[in-house]
Amino acid sequence: MAESNAHGTKLARGDGASPEVFAAIVNLTSIDLSSSTDMLDVSNHDTANNSREFIPGYHDPGSVSFSGHFDPAEATHGESAGGLIGDHQARTAKNYQFQAVDGSLLTGSGVISSLSVSAPDGDVLTMSGEVKWQSRPTWS
Repeated sequence: MAESNAHGTKLARGDGASPEVFAAIVNLTSIDLSSSTDMLDVSNHDTANNSREFIPGYHDPGSVSFSGHFDPAEATHGESAGGLIGDHQARTAKNYQFQAVDGSLLTGSGVISSLSVSAPDGDVLTMSGEVKWQSRPTWS
């Protein structure tokens, strides 16, 4: 397997138009993808070797967590339409894309489920948040 340098990876938000245009959320320093599958315990009195048995249950499409430097004057961060704060306060689903450096895209509908801003003394403003996928996103 060839490793990839993550520099240049982006998280972008769609504008809802047709055709949809995605704008990268700027100043991000970390973007993390996660998903999970519930495991159902089907162990019973006939289970061999006194070991538990599991089968997959529901799949949780997961989320995209992000962190970076916060700039309240930046359109992709602020309270206006298209900004993280505005989207979080509106609680409405938007299309988001994880844009990998090799050109592959993970696209889906999601809601900003958390957003925080930190202002440590003597340091830069930072932010962190999460986009929760509403259903399974697709790779292309």
